[in-house]
Order: sequence, then C-alpha cells, then structure tokens
Amino acid sequence: MKKKIINSISVKIILLFVITNVFISLIAAYSANNSMRILEENAIRESRYNLELAINQIDNDLTYAQKYIYTYTSTNADFVTMNSNYGGDRYYISSGVVRDSFKIQLTSYQYVTGMFVYVPERRDLLTVTKDNSLEKFVEINNYILENGENEKGKIWHMVMVNNNPYLLWVKKYDKAYVGVFAEVGAALKKLQILENYSDKEIRFTGKQEEESRKNYIKVSAASAVNNFQLTGYIPKKEIFGNIPFTIKLTMGLAITGLLAIPLIVACLGTWLITPLKKIKAAMEEIKHGNMNYKITTRKTSYEFSQINETFNKMTSEITALKIENYEKKLEKQRADFQILQLKINPHFLLNSFNIIYSMAQIKDFKAIQNLSTYLSGYFRYIFHNGNELVELSKELDFVKDYLAISAMRFPGTFRVSYEIDEGLENYKILPLLIQNFVENIIKYAIILGECIDIRIKARELEDRVELSVADTGKGMDEASVRSILAEEGLVHKKGSGTGIMNCRKRLYFLYGDRAGINIKSRLNEGTEIMILIQKEDGHG
Repeated sequence: MKKKIINSISVKIILLFVITNVFISLIAAYSANNSMRILEENAIRESRYNLELAINQIDNDLTYAQKYIYTYTSTNADFVTMNSNYGGDRYYISSGVVRDSFKIQLTSYQYVTGMFVYVPERRDLLTVTKDNSLEKFVEINNYILENGENEKGKIWHMVMVNNNPYLLWVKKYDKAYVGVFAEVGAALKKLQILENYSDKEIRFTGKQEEESRKNYIKVSAASAVNNFQLTGYIPKKEIFGNIPFTIKLTMGLAITGLLAIPLIVACLGTWLITPLKKIKAAMEEIKHGNMNYKITTRKTSYEFSQINETFNKMTSEITALKIENYEKKLEKQRADFQILQLKINPHFLLNSFNIIYSMAQIKDFKAIQNLSTYLSGYFRYIFHNGNELVELSKELDFVKDYLAISAMRFPGTFRVSYEIDEGLENYKILPLLIQNFVENIIKYAIILGECIDIRIKARELEDRVELSVADTGKGMDEASVRSILAEEGLVHKKGSGTGIMNCRKRLYFLYGDRAGINIKSRLNEGTEIMILIQKEDGHG
C-alpha cells in the first residue's frame, strides 16, 4: 500500500513541486549566504590589516619609551642621585631635573601618557603626565603606590586603574622602580581605524580576553611583543546591507509556495487525478475478466475524452476476439513438460540395465532380484505420478532404494546422511527432482577406492523451502559451474549436464521465477546443489 501511494502521479507531482520550490529557495539562500560570507571575509581582511598597522604603531611607540628608560636609568646622574641615599636639597634638585627630562621626552611619543619613578624606601613617587590632568594623576599615583613593586619584570600589559584601562610597563633599577604608562582611552581616540563604520567599537584587551557580541563581527590583532591586543567590533548591518532581508523574502516565498499545495492538489484532483483513477479502475476490471466494462464519459479535458472513447472501443473489440496465441503457448508448455519427463525416464532406465548387467556378470542373483523389484517399483512410481507432485517422504524413499542398489554396485564408496526438518515430510515436490542429482553423484562423483559423503537436506526457511544434495567427491571448476548455470551444458567426460538443465526447466514450467537451482563446487572438494522454492507457490 505504501509503495502504491509513493508511485501515484499525484504524489509525484506534489513531490516535484515541493522539491523544485525547495531547490530554488536553497539556491537563492546559498547565493545570499555566499555573498554575505564574501563580504564578511573582505571586511575582516581589511579591518585586520588596519588593526595590525595600528598595533604596530603602538608597539613602536612603547618600544621607544622602553629604550629611553633603559638608557636614562643607566647614564643619567640625577636618576642615580634619586636612587641613592642622598637627601635634602640635592635629592629634590635631582628629582626636579628628572621630572623636566620626562616632561620633555613625553612630547616625542604619540601614545605614551606618562612616566614615573618610585622609591619604596623613601615612599617617594615622581609622576609626570602629558596632559597634566589632576584626576588621572591621582588615579595612576594611587595605583603605583599600591602595586608598583608587584609590576616589576612584566612586559607591557593591561591594568585597570579606578575602572580605567591603562597599558603599563615597569623596570626595577637598584632601589627604584621606573615605569611608563599609556591611557587606553586617549590612545583609541588617536587611532584612525575602521572609519568606514559608524557604529564600530575598538577595545584594548589582554590576549585571548576579547568576547563575541551579537550582531557584530569581531576582528583582532595581537601585539607581537607585548601582552595585549587590539579588538574591533564591526556592525553586521553596515556590512551586509539588505542581503538578510533578501534571504527572508526568499524563504517567505518558499513557505507561501508550500502553503499553496492544498490548492494545487485540489486542481490536480479535478483535472488529472480523477480521470486517471477512472481509467485505472477500468483497467482493474479488465484485469479481473470483466471485458464488458465501459468508462462513463463526462465533461473533461479533450485528451481524456479521446482516451475514454478509445478504451471503450478497444474493450468491445477484445470481447470479439479469441486469445489464440495464449492458448497455443500453454499447449506448447504442456508438450515441452511431457518431453522433459520422457528424457529423464529412459536416462535412468539405461543406468539400471547397466547395473543388472554388472550383477549378472558376477552372478549375484539376489542383487538382480532386488534390482528387478526396485525397477518394478520405479515404473510404478513413474507411471502412477506422471506430472503430478509427490510428497517429499515418497521421493526420499525412492532415493534410498536407488542408493541401496548403487551401494551393491560400488560397495564402500559412499556414506549417506539425511537432515530433514520436521513437518516437511508431506511437502510436495516434482517427482525425480532429488533423485536426479543423487544419480549424478553416483555417475560423476564416485571415486573407486575412496569413500565420499553424500548429504541430503530439506530446510524450511521464513520465505522458502530449501532442498540440497551435497557430496565430497571430485567437484568442478568455476568454469564448469558457470557453464551449467548459463544453461550451456556441463563439459564433462561422462555427460553433458542435460539432467540438471531438464530439472531447471521443469521447475520453471511449474513455479516460474519462484524456484531455481544454485550450485556451489570446488575442484577435488565436492559439490552442493541447492533447490530453492518460494512458499507462495501454493504447493506443500
């Protein structure tokens, strides 16, 4: 039922519409998203380049300040005086000279805000700022007095002074701490970056400390020598423009198309599906033998009107004809089936006469009597059943008698075992079906002087019955197996494999494609022939 629904024209048309609609929507969405991705990559590339230029400028400015401090602390006599035990006027005069030197030097830097010298033993802090802001002066002084000794040995890094971010570097020289600081807010005002975006934001942070923001694209450039980075946040709406609206519009149109499916289904039902169902119903009636069935004509499309008239005319003509070709085909199949039966019976009979001849040569009259009894039973079995099916148990009894006679002819050359599932004894099969393959084993697989195993099995599986005849004899190569399965005959010194082909044809005439024969064989290891019959064949 599920398969019929999937294969219906209405379902296919609806699926075609849905798939086309979704495909077009996905293509449009992909194109828009791809454009957004390209715009975003270009914006990130350009912004990162600007940030890297800015961070390099800041790094250079801060590096020059560091070099100045290194040189000043090593060579300036006034700084040495501040760093010694001198007191009184000499100390304060030297402090004033150092302050003036720092004040003059600060004008050389673009981003550096101030410098300081802190002597813990004297509890003395000398701070010089570029803009002389009292508020900032107090903020940075308080921070240095509290944390100056803990900042030594660090590279440039971010510190928070009264909730205001600063870049700070401190060097310890003997008893004094010398440092340089830059106010982040002032540095950001001087940076001319990301000017194309009105709603941008630029921040100094420690490395790996920046956070993502909704509706913004984050771009970062880290200092190569210091522990801070420059992070910019670019508003997506200024990059993408109206592209998101285009995506929403495309999706809206796709959803509208999907919601219109009920209306499309109703139109298809009236114009296409209902007329097709009438034609299908008429075909079903013809299939079940109602050759007088006619399609009731109503006002419909021109094409369906023509189809209905042609169909009604065709059924009228068919009822007047005899299906002669079909009857001839059935007669031919019946004749072919009878010919196959005749091919099998003489084949086995000649082998039996050969056995009698062999027994007569050794004057084994008891065996001849047994074989004669077997032959009379053979003819009774053949002529009684004809083309009728026989129970599996009777076929196995027949096989056991045949093997008993064969054991008299070839003593010690084979052992037989049976594995029959319970309940299969009454399952009906073609007569001589198993016996034919057992006979082939005796003819082709027996090895004089050796003993082979013959296994006869009957298994009931979920959807089929499996009969198999196997031996451990000479076996066949792959080419011979392929030849048999291709119905080209078995190339063998003693036979041509016609018995196997006859059994395949008999199975085909009775079961059609619901039965078949499979062969597994390896040279010098043995052969297994499996007969597979589907349960729905109606027999058994």
